[in-house]
Amino acid sequence: MTATAVYDQDSFRGRNDDGSETTATWIAAANTNWTQDIDLGASFRVRFVIQETKGVAPGAQTLILMYSYNGGTYTQVTTTSSVIRSVLSANFVDGADCTQQVGEGTFEPDNNGMDENQSVSVASTWGASEEIEVEFMLQIQAADVVDNNTIALRVYRSGPTALNTYTNTPTITVQEIVLGGVGGTMMAMMGVGH
Repeated sequence: MTATAVYDQDSFRGRNDDGSETTATWIAAANTNWTQDIDLGASFRVRFVIQETKGVAPGAQTLILMYSYNGGTYTQVTTTSSVIRSVLSANFVDGADCTQQVGEGTFEPDNNGMDENQSVSVASTWGASEEIEVEFMLQIQAADVVDNNTIALRVYRSGPTALNTYTNTPTITVQEIVLGGVGGTMMAMMGVGH
């Protein structure tokens, strides 16, 4: 019987889209949920640490991002999905490698982990008991959400197939911006973390 790799979503960290793969600033500490303002179409990124925990080399994998809206069923994030979608960034190239910035385990640097086009194609060099980092470029769709809605995010393998375990899963809380003197709540196109 052939041994099968086992996967864990070990960690996450929210990030602003204000710099490169190495220089963009963080929204909050690692494994800390945050509130995302819906604000003028701005976008943000979420980085994940995915670990192989069985001691079996995963090899090449296609990873996708799934979202759960207000605790509902997980649905794939695509370039046209409602609630939250993949969008382009001027700050990195799709498919560029992620460096190790959140995790602390044995790291596979050939990971193609930067994503702005709904999936990550991890190189075949991903080895036994190694971890990778992947980072997805995202935008909340203001027309589909209201204040205090929640969006949970999980990395899946293509299929979609859930990972074996999720040690940490980010939950983003939507916040509409109240404009002083205007007398109402502005719903724009996206969120900027703070």
